[in-house]
Amino acid sequence: MTTRIAAYSLSLTLSCGLAACRADAVPDAALSVRDSAGIRLVEYGATPEGAGPFVFASQPLYRYGAGPEDYPGLVTAVAGRFVYMRSDRPEVTWRNPDGTVHRIVRWRSPPAYPDEEDWRLFESSLRAMLRPANPHIQSEAEFEELMQRSLSRYELVEDEPLPLFTQPFGDREGRLWLGHFTVGAQVGGVSGYSILAPDGTALGDVQAPEGVRLLDVAHGRALGAFRDELGVESLVLYELLPPGAAGGN
Repeated sequence: MTTRIAAYSLSLTLSCGLAACRADAVPDAALSVRDSAGIRLVEYGATPEGAGPFVFASQPLYRYGAGPEDYPGLVTAVAGRFVYMRSDRPEVTWRNPDGTVHRIVRWRSPPAYPDEEDWRLFESSLRAMLRPANPHIQSEAEFEELMQRSLSRYELVEDEPLPLFTQPFGDREGRLWLGHFTVGAQVGGVSGYSILAPDGTALGDVQAPEGVRLLDVAHGRALGAFRDELGVESLVLYELLPPGAAGGN
């Protein structure tokens, strides 16, 4: 219940947190609407119901990634375009809403292969995640049994390269953030990112605070969710400082 409440609070904050909320049309069914200290409060007498402003067509206008020749990849949306990338290839493609290619960015990156040290790091990260997620397990024997069951779902494939990046997202200013893949990121989340400008220019790498899942970035600030050792999320807002500035991490 705590996590669900936190997630709901974050979604509300994200919608208005990094840009001024606009007071446009007043909902017809609203019981009352009033402004207080720059905040618009809309109250309903009951749960809002009724048909929405649109319906989805039965078929997509464009689809990529479902054909037998398509490699499973990563997709996100940035500034009205969708971006597709394969995690095994240093290449990012921006596509227009009609599916036509808008931009392609490529670079060179040698493949990295997993080893026993990566497996130990993954096991340690998985163990750290399972502890707070299973507070009902009291004995070490029970926890170890759970741990071994969880580990049995994975295997170390040493001749298969690690993904180049993971969890991409587009910020409000049109930049693309590519999460650095690490073995621990599979269970502990991403902390390092490479950033591409709206025109595809590489802006460099940044390191987010440990344990923070970025939700949006704009106007010199980053909105994120911090998960503590009990698995409870809280909202965090960071100022983005120039490299080398006092107070930076």
